[in-house]
Amino acid sequence: MPKKLFISYRSLDSAKVDMLVAHLRAIKDTDGTALYDVWQDKTHIVSGQNWWDQIVDGIIGCEFFLFMLSKDAVQSPICAAELSYARKRNRPIVPIVLEGEFQYNTDTGKNDLAYWELIPQELNDMQAQMLFYEGASWVKKLERSLATFAAAPQRWADIKATKPQDPRSANDATNNPATLYARACEAAEKLDINRAETLFLKLVNGDSRYQQYAHEWVELLRMYDHLLRLEADRYLVFELPDEWEVYQRLFPKKFIALFDPKGFAGRFNGTPPNTDAAGRVPTQTLPIQTSPVGTRLAVFRSWFLASIRSTIQTSPVGTRLAVSTPPAPPPPKPTKPRSLDLLPAPFAWIDIPAGEVTLPEGGYVPKGGQTFDVPTFKIAKYPLTNTQFATFMKADGYNQQKWWTVFGWEQRQKDQWTEPRYWQDAKWNGPEHPVVGVSWFEAVAFCQWLSETAGEKVMLATEQQWQRAAQGDKGLTYPWGSEWDGKRCNNSVKPESSNQTTPVRQYEGRGDSPYRVVDMAGNVWEWCLTSYNDGNSEINSNVEYRVLRGGSWINYGADFFRADYRLRNDPHIRDSSGGFRLAFS
Repeated sequence: MPKKLFISYRSLDSAKVDMLVAHLRAIKDTDGTALYDVWQDKTHIVSGQNWWDQIVDGIIGCEFFLFMLSKDAVQSPICAAELSYARKRNRPIVPIVLEGEFQYNTDTGKNDLAYWELIPQELNDMQAQMLFYEGASWVKKLERSLATFAAAPQRWADIKATKPQDPRSANDATNNPATLYARACEAAEKLDINRAETLFLKLVNGDSRYQQYAHEWVELLRMYDHLLRLEADRYLVFELPDEWEVYQRLFPKKFIALFDPKGFAGRFNGTPPNTDAAGRVPTQTLPIQTSPVGTRLAVFRSWFLASIRSTIQTSPVGTRLAVSTPPAPPPPKPTKPRSLDLLPAPFAWIDIPAGEVTLPEGGYVPKGGQTFDVPTFKIAKYPLTNTQFATFMKADGYNQQKWWTVFGWEQRQKDQWTEPRYWQDAKWNGPEHPVVGVSWFEAVAFCQWLSETAGEKVMLATEQQWQRAAQGDKGLTYPWGSEWDGKRCNNSVKPESSNQTTPVRQYEGRGDSPYRVVDMAGNVWEWCLTSYNDGNSEINSNVEYRVLRGGSWINYGADFFRADYRLRNDPHIRDSSGGFRLAFS
């Protein structure tokens, strides 16, 4: 029978944990049955039933309790309650220290944590079984730990224990998520922007059903505050109607039809931007006209333009100009995309013709899957390399807020990003190796920089575009065909074994897609534009998960490399198995 594992983790670590869970679920016995029955909240919690009761039942039903250890996890009241109850029920506990949470101690020759003082007693007792995630080897270490526990079944007999209280039922009402959300909304309606944003950010950084809405509120408040500042600035107020047009396109939201306490909608909706009801430029949008000199300049400008129109229309030349039809301009000569000159080799655009793809169910895709039409577009032949990302670094990309989304810039400041996570590590920073250790936010910032610099519409591919480029018209299982072949890409499916990325041209000609796109299976997971939960492709929409495609060097199940396999990840995660590829439409 499969070993029953309970996964305890902090939601902020979900991207790292999801990948580990996917690995465990993919491991099969020799007869093809799963070795592990993994309990994880996002796949086992049933909507409409008591959340905490289901977690408690999951702990009772497990044989082994896996605690995914991070600094956030050891400080989480929910994780603490789960861990405490698992100990009371006498479950074997295996702490797994997640990637990026430890460092190698050269003095002791062992991995070390910077926050041992935060480790709860239940985990301190289990230090002999503490595992550190160091690539594919963690599974073998886990198997040995579980075998050690299983060898002494009497030691781990179940002990009855009183059901613990739901850790979310805080005694202090001010910390209750529903109360915080209501107070934040009240502050927003009163245009107490600073207080509202502070309260919403508490929800953003906590575990709550309001987290997603709070993310969106923060973005809206900052944009609305920008409108208020324009209104108060006599020299920039002329920008207000155009900025209002941009703002109102974000609505309606699930939680509000339109947030507009100042009533801008009544002033601008139904009226062309920058004009009054008669189609004239309002005086208040031209501050210079409020001065005597400005008034005289405006009068002179009107007289001058009227005189020019009159002269042209009444002169013989003007008459001929008015009635003749100018010759059609010659068709523009095709020009190559300027991005080809800006990015170092190897870089090329591949034209992908219009077609359709069928995505398997999951997230926003309904049960049974869904077929999508995909218009023509271009996609980069290779994943983006370290040398190519360096062009963004040379443009001071990490200090130019204009290229970042609102939430991307917030995360960049919070975590003090100045370069990709492994930028200085010789194992990962080869010139033609794909750049890794970049979040979705950094990938989008790169795209926005390149779009502005090249004057082209460059962005991450949607997952529909990505799959179309990988499968072609025949709906291939893998980019090269219907059968798995580990020699065609960088992977760890036995008998292959990999512990790092490879140059993006290493597998060219062996694992290419029908359109000759390279490395669409293996090497690195590639960020896509698409939101996993709702299919949203708006870059300023702060969603929980973005889609990843393609599989990576670390994966050892062939299914991960299928052209239609869909993985999700938190957009702020930066790990050694993830990079990105450009698209152009």
